[in-house]
Amino acid sequence: MEVSPVEAPVRPPQHEYWDEKIYIEPEVVNNAASGPSSSSASEKSAAVAAMGGYQHPGLRRAGTGTDNISEPAPAYMRGDLASQQQQQQASQQQQQTTYLYKDEPGKKTFILAVSGLALFLVILLAVILGITLGRGGSSANSSGGNGVLGLMDGSRLAAMNWTDPMSGVEHSAVFYQHESNALMMSVRDATSQQWRSVNVTASVMNTTQAVGLSVLPRTPLACVTNAFQQSCYYLNADRRVAEIYNTDPTFRGWQAGAFGAKIQARAAPDSRIAAVWQICQNCSNSILVAWQDENGSDVKIGNFTAGDWAQGPTLFESAAPGAGLAMSVFNDFRGTSPFGTDPNALRIYTASGTNLVELLSGPETNFAWGIGNFGNPVTAGLSLNPSPDIASITYGNNGWDNNLVTFLGPKGRLMSAVYRGAGWSVQAATLSGAPASAMDGFASVAATQSMRLYATSQGGGIHEFTTNATNPFLLTWAGAVNM
Repeated sequence: MEVSPVEAPVRPPQHEYWDEKIYIEPEVVNNAASGPSSSSASEKSAAVAAMGGYQHPGLRRAGTGTDNISEPAPAYMRGDLASQQQQQQASQQQQQTTYLYKDEPGKKTFILAVSGLALFLVILLAVILGITLGRGGSSANSSGGNGVLGLMDGSRLAAMNWTDPMSGVEHSAVFYQHESNALMMSVRDATSQQWRSVNVTASVMNTTQAVGLSVLPRTPLACVTNAFQQSCYYLNADRRVAEIYNTDPTFRGWQAGAFGAKIQARAAPDSRIAAVWQICQNCSNSILVAWQDENGSDVKIGNFTAGDWAQGPTLFESAAPGAGLAMSVFNDFRGTSPFGTDPNALRIYTASGTNLVELLSGPETNFAWGIGNFGNPVTAGLSLNPSPDIASITYGNNGWDNNLVTFLGPKGRLMSAVYRGAGWSVQAATLSGAPASAMDGFASVAATQSMRLYATSQGGGIHEFTTNATNPFLLTWAGAVNM
């Protein structure tokens, strides 16, 4: 289906705001070592006002009153439910501690002894793993093949930021692939300002008792959050889009999601993935995931709305082979909330041949997907084979109605395309304060709504840059991401 250019804005329709309760259900892993688990029945009720063109279908999740659940349940958790759950967990932990150390003094010595032994074993294991990984990194560096600090050569990146609704602390997270093929997460909070690393693959295996996690080497990555949950999308060894998610504040409770069971999305070789969690007063509060279909030209989209996954239409039929993909929220007509800041629209950036094109959906298109920029490419001259990585964010003082699209130019140079309400401006980004190791060109890029950019240098390592609305073409080096 070829979409037509957008010519004239359409007056935004009014939507009915909806809310819902979605309960967290235990997950059953298809593994011989795991036994059946029980689940309470789920009740879903959601209403989304009718929209012109393609709309998110407001699906319902089937009741699961039986003893076994045939699929893992994605934990799309409302804020107040998450708060209650965290308070209950904290209360249970406090009661357990009081019981062991106050009511049963005879057990205190035993527990402390076991804890000391466990701590010794953990330290010993950490030293062994540290030596092993260090040797692996040194070997990779000496052979010039697999990057530095365990970063897989050719690893893709994903990034996101959020503010913890409980503590008000800001977080940043970068996802990448270790040379062992494991999915990794480096996360930093604004209080400590220190990066810490989480082995996401190991967390999934530990949580689900699975014997392994099938991940395509150099898989594309896309990660989103609603501040309570982090969800990531990647390709498995069969090039099918798969999902993992986490609701644990320590980021060590990653689980397998239901996307792959609901949508059999097999991607083209070298396909990228884009994702966004659209949250606003007049939105359907959906997770949207885009990929390039295995035929090599169609851009497809799936959405998680009202508790279930569904596949949407073909958005674009002329994508370049292995085209970069980036998706972000936007404010058409400055949004429809009382302050005009609802991100009530979507923007997707991809490559068509050597052209960078924009796809858009929102009030301006009556919520149908169309080609942006009046049918014209944002810019031309993109490389082919491979098509470059693309990252996009939106920003603005009165709603997110400005775009910053970053892509890789010749020799891995960072290029910036900026829209500030009156056409696009495209030029090479200016790097300030970057070390020599960050000046040899980049291989992958990702960005967050906090106007931070993350890029893997061709020599290895992940570099962090910041920019601002005053001069979005200036990227100031903020340091290397600790892996």
